[in-house]
Amino acid sequence: MTAARLLLLSALCVAMPVAAAPASETSVAALLQRLGIERFGEEIARDIVQAVPPFVEMEASECDCAQGPMRTLVIGHMRQIFTEALGEQGAAHLATWNAFIDTPAGAVAADMVLANMRTGRMQPPPDTLSPEQLAQIEAFTQGQAFWALVSGFDQVHSFAPKRVKAASDEMARTCGIQVPVEALS
Repeated sequence: MTAARLLLLSALCVAMPVAAAPASETSVAALLQRLGIERFGEEIARDIVQAVPPFVEMEASECDCAQGPMRTLVIGHMRQIFTEALGEQGAAHLATWNAFIDTPAGAVAADMVLANMRTGRMQPPPDTLSPEQLAQIEAFTQGQAFWALVSGFDQVHSFAPKRVKAASDEMARTCGIQVPVEALS
């Protein structure tokens, strides 16, 4: 092979676009854990078991047992929503998020995400941030990776029937309680 052909081949390899890759649900789960979003899912599952029929009519021990399968259902649902929200560029978006969170400004931003979720409104940045860190957070929030994940908060989907059935079956198997699939949908 001539030098010219090798150069052409090298140039083509460099110039070829990288194929889009969606994020895996496992990698999304890791990011949601880093951001504290899965803890929010655990709280949602607990609230459902404490306030929604048929759970409110159950014994406390049955409700305690039902929280495990309900937590699996809710968190699995959240993972699915955020995986879909990240789209075809999901793997790249996750890499961007993880790289940002590993910075001092990103760590503060991750704490702010959780604080915003807890209060239901945007919290001001802490006074301890330097102007440079504020600029880094501002730049990140203007990017596609940020908005792809944030769009997941606006998604409203019913639980996947497969996940609902698995939760109902798990409650029957481990808790000895029959929860109709319709009650979990």
